Amino acid sequence: LLKEGKQPIAFEQDKDGKFVEEHDPTVGRAVPKFNIPTCPYARTHKRLFQKARQSKEKLVRAEPADLEEDTANKIPPTPVKASFARVNVDGDHPFGAAFINIFRKDMQPFPGSNNV
Repeated sequence: LLKEGKQPIAFEQDKDGKFVEEHDPTVGRAVPKFNIPTCPYARTHKRLFQKARQSKEKLVRAEPADLEEDTANKIPPTPVKASFARVNVDGDHPFGAAFINIFRKDMQPFPGSNNV
């Protein structure tokens, strides 16, 4: 997604475009550093999760405002045609949640006739 689809996923990169890495104790190795506060997908999914919790077991769709750029927090717009979520369980954590993103044609990682 990041390279082929030119997605604005918030992995930190150095001046040469290489990923900045940090040690992840869960997997026991270095992984690309992810900046959640500036990730458009994290922002959109957080908003959708809150909406889906209010309509348990129903598919909810992101409003246009959920996808817009947030200049104050330096978050780019979420580059999708549509984004959806559904939850099946109560709680503050997205366990049992499903998120669906329909990429804009210019942001598909591997454009072709098989993408819908």
